[in-house]
Amino acid sequence: MGILTPDMKRVMEEQRLGFFATVCPDGTPNLSPKGTTAVWDDDHLVFANIRSPGTLANLRRNASVEVNVVDPFVRKGYRFKGVATILESGPLYDKAIKFYQDRGARISVMREVVRYPSCTRYAASPFDNPLGSHVLVPTWSLRIPASVVRKSQGRGVLQKGMTNMLGELYVVVGLLVGLSVALEVGFRIGRRSAQSREAPSGAQIGAIQGAILGLLGLLLGFSFAGAASRFLERQDLIVQEANAIGTAYLRADIIDEPFRGQLKQALADYVRHRLEVSKEIRYGLSAEMQKQFGEFHKMIWRAASEGALASPRSLQGLLPPVNEVIDLHTSRIASGRKHLPLPIMTLLVVCSTLAIGVIGYGCGMSNRRCLIMTGSLVVLIAATLWITIDLDHPRAGWIRLNDAPLLELNL
Repeated sequence: MGILTPDMKRVMEEQRLGFFATVCPDGTPNLSPKGTTAVWDDDHLVFANIRSPGTLANLRRNASVEVNVVDPFVRKGYRFKGVATILESGPLYDKAIKFYQDRGARISVMREVVRYPSCTRYAASPFDNPLGSHVLVPTWSLRIPASVVRKSQGRGVLQKGMTNMLGELYVVVGLLVGLSVALEVGFRIGRRSAQSREAPSGAQIGAIQGAILGLLGLLLGFSFAGAASRFLERQDLIVQEANAIGTAYLRADIIDEPFRGQLKQALADYVRHRLEVSKEIRYGLSAEMQKQFGEFHKMIWRAASEGALASPRSLQGLLPPVNEVIDLHTSRIASGRKHLPLPIMTLLVVCSTLAIGVIGYGCGMSNRRCLIMTGSLVVLIAATLWITIDLDHPRAGWIRLNDAPLLELNL
């Protein structure tokens, strides 16, 4: 695995402004912001030289460099140290040109690719704010234009939220329209049948209506109960995972440095990454997300196992909660894949449509629409179907899982 962790890459891509420190000829530091800072690969960062003659001259004399990248809203970031390589021609230079062109930049000057053999996460001082650093985010947001806040949180957040809302509205409207159409079609068929000599009697229609509504109630009851139980199971797993992470973080104190700091840092990065992913996913983790979580698990286990081997007395106390953190991730993935089978959902929709159609048929036989009662039943059945679907996909709909237990860890 490379030096740059997924959380480091996330901060780099979100901020894109790195402060580069180089050494002047007289030994004094030179700090220069670079808005073209980007992640080159798992071990390198890169920035494009546009108007940085001082930085470039310093690097030619002394290639040592340090880069700071900070998220100003949570006042935390990363510090990178390494040796810079200046690319002016050759295959790597051509690759750098294409790298920036693919990102939409219109620049064709030289690039500096920087490798960082060591990196450190740091948190800026909150100026002894008695409310704590977590309060700084909403406080700062009030002082900064909303457009800046939105960009810092990701330009696609609002768009994704609107897309999710529209998707839910399509489901609700689709159910209401479908059942209303079934009611109207049944009413018209019933009105025509009333004029026929072979029209069924009221007792026959009532028996059929009772049988279909009874079957629909049974299907809706079991489906709703199953969706609700799965939702609660997923919420309970979040609490269990938060407890396991908190226990592992506390028990990291029983091992020696540097493993203690590495384990705590890996767990803190893991929680932040999981919270970020929870905002993005709708219908399960992608292969890339699974790979990123696997990298985090390797980091956590490596720090814990190496620390336990260095301090054998901590073996029994440290490794079980760390192992539980990894196991609970698998449990959450498995729980997220449990859904109402498609044939059952199809049967629910068909049975609901047929039940409403038969009710409309009975109203048509008497030539009375009874809109208040039939309309209320349409809305009730559509709402039950929608809530069942929404509970079964708790990252995609309006009824969503609550990640407060992970947020409250404050690692």
